Amino acid sequence: MKKLQWLALCAAFLSFGSFAIPAYAAVTEITITKVQPAFEGQSFGSAGAYERVEGTIKGAVDPKNPLNSKIVDIGADKSGGPVGYSANFMIFRPVDASKGNHKVVYDINNRGNMLTFGLFNDAPKYNNDPLSKADAGNGFLMRQGYTIAVSGWDSVSPDMPGIGAGPFKLTVPIAVNADGSPIVGPAMEEYAVDDGKTEKGRLTYQTADSDTATASLMVRTLVDDQPTTIAADKWQFDPDGMSISLKPSGTKFEAGKLFNLVYQAKNPKIAGLGYAAVRDFAVFLRSDKSSPIPKVDKILATCDSQPCRFLHDYVELGFNQSETGIRAIDGVLNWEGGGSGLYLNYRFA
Repeated sequence: MKKLQWLALCAAFLSFGSFAIPAYAAVTEITITKVQPAFEGQSFGSAGAYERVEGTIKGAVDPKNPLNSKIVDIGADKSGGPVGYSANFMIFRPVDASKGNHKVVYDINNRGNMLTFGLFNDAPKYNNDPLSKADAGNGFLMRQGYTIAVSGWDSVSPDMPGIGAGPFKLTVPIAVNADGSPIVGPAMEEYAVDDGKTEKGRLTYQTADSDTATASLMVRTLVDDQPTTIAADKWQFDPDGMSISLKPSGTKFEAGKLFNLVYQAKNPKIAGLGYAAVRDFAVFLRSDKSSPIPKVDKILATCDSQPCRFLHDYVELGFNQSETGIRAIDGVLNWEGGGSGLYLNYRFA
């Protein structure tokens, strides 16, 4: 496994190009909340012991900059002022920075759940609180001297089935109209029901109209089947406006069916700020004097499944260059991402 991992690191982290690096990044504030020994003080060869750093960042994005203007709804309020966000992060670094290899493996997490130690170190996957010796797995990355970083980028994804919500999240503003009024528009949800216990369909955004006559709920068996519309009096928006249920109360969604809901939603998040948040954190780590990593030569992102599709869009949309021309990430190791992008930079993502 060690040889395979080493070859993967050498071969798959490809360069995205080089940009001038002025001393600036769009992270405006960093707060370190905790620094503690990692992996029970275990020493990893020449890299020595590691410590875990936890904290939060705040960022500000200029909507007038062409690199940021691609973010849907970033300028919806027409104010022209900077648009802020906040995220939490965790870093695993050598206690003695001089013993590291000055390279960062940037964990682009899956719905807030860490991936790196499970992918590289044969450690438990989706462990969001790695501290014990067992959590280090075989110690592969640490023995090579890598620093591992993870931060929030996802502001909208639901919990992972069987795993739940990960702790690494991004907080972004709600988009509003130029006059400050709420944005209302069409949104869609799809539910793939795999058991006979489901009574509610979760909504990503609150409904703007609880009258089911203004919405459409459809069902089909196979993806290419012609859907059948469920009568408006056979289902309802629940009182909080954040889920739907079938009538009469207690009716289950049929297992093995695909349900589609089209409805009028309100208060969309500026979810595309996730791309800027990843860019800005990477630039901050490598170039800012207040970075918790003293020296960074390379930042190598890794992903698995959903976040790989996020990185497809991140690169294609041009977010690997900061507002002032700083290179963010030097390469990506895409483990098993689909060929498509991610439905993130859209209204009501």
